[in-house]
Amino acid sequence: MIKVWLQKHDFTSSEDKEVSFFEFFQEFERLNLKVELSRFEEGNDKHCPPGMGIMFEGSILHIMPKDTNVVRVFYDYPKQKKLFGLLVYTKPSMHHIENFLLKDLKKLITIYLNGNRNDILNFKFG
Repeated sequence: MIKVWLQKHDFTSSEDKEVSFFEFFQEFERLNLKVELSRFEEGNDKHCPPGMGIMFEGSILHIMPKDTNVVRVFYDYPKQKKLFGLLVYTKPSMHHIENFLLKDLKKLITIYLNGNRNDILNFKFG
């Protein structure tokens, strides 16, 4: 199961909800992109980009539509580092894709849920 939330232009968001892979896309469709984007663009200082977040195995994939065909993606994940080549520690890291095609979203989420971090970092657009 995947933990998801929807965020609207007015900072309201749905409760974290556990859904299956297929239910995720139904949830994403519940976020009426045209309406939310137009309200965001009309908004004042009290608004934020609409979007959807997915939490899975200690990482977050945050998807924010820019229009009905393109989204902005933020991937927050724990990255292991070494101090002086000896001490291993974990540091929060972020990967950002500014103009991600909505048609490739299923592929990206499949990669994400399979835990293939390097495949996300090196994603090839189809």
